Amino acid sequence: MIETLSGNRSFSHSVPPLTTRTTRPESDRKTLRPLFTAVKDYPDQDVSVDFLPPLGHATKSANDRSVNLFPLFSHRDWTANDGSKHQFTSLFPIYHRKVDGPLHHTAIFPIYMAGTTGSSRSTSAATKA
Repeated sequence: MIETLSGNRSFSHSVPPLTTRTTRPESDRKTLRPLFTAVKDYPDQDVSVDFLPPLGHATKSANDRSVNLFPLFSHRDWTANDGSKHQFTSLFPIYHRKVDGPLHHTAIFPIYMAGTTGSSRSTSAATKA
């Protein structure tokens, strides 16, 4: 069933209320309850997906991507305004890694941690500490 609403909007559902699709000039939303909901925003083409709510969430935009699978896995990478690339990955409680341009940080369990700044001089200084 498809309903056309005012303002160039439409709403459709094939097996209500399990599947729905809502189209608006500023966004497009698809839902398969209770498994996932996906929203695409215009004109930036940003996408947001919730899967097995509230356990999983993913987003994608021009400069940012992220995935969270609560509470075990998180990943995000983005580009800052100055053009430097950043990244964060975590597999709780085993692994943690963060990259901020030339700066790196890695942790495996709480026993071992290493940090580098991208140059051999800083790496050897961090190893001695």
